[in-house]
Amino acid sequence: MSEIIQDRYRDRKAPWMTISRADTSRDLRFCKIYLTVLGDKAAEKAALAKLKEDTPRIRFLLGHKVDLRIVPNLEFAIDEDLKEALKIDALIEKNRPAPEPEEEE
Repeated sequence: MSEIIQDRYRDRKAPWMTISRADTSRDLRFCKIYLTVLGDKAAEKAALAKLKEDTPRIRFLLGHKVDLRIVPNLEFAIDEDLKEALKIDALIEKNRPAPEPEEEE
């Protein structure tokens, strides 16, 4: 999937994006693909809109790359886990006590 997205959007005026994970149903009929997008909320919305528009073509290309009886229906979403992890990390750094100065002998 990442190869398809990289090839499809390499030369276009699309935001830089990467797949962070994918969840599939047990029967592989559905796949939710989580992305991280470089940029602001507008870039995220633009990336999701473009991927939604291109979903039939992406699914077609996936069907030719992967040997499956049924090509899953695709849904794209922004991965919020990375943002939350960065917020938590920033809070930890902000509240970390200052190191104590070393005593000289």
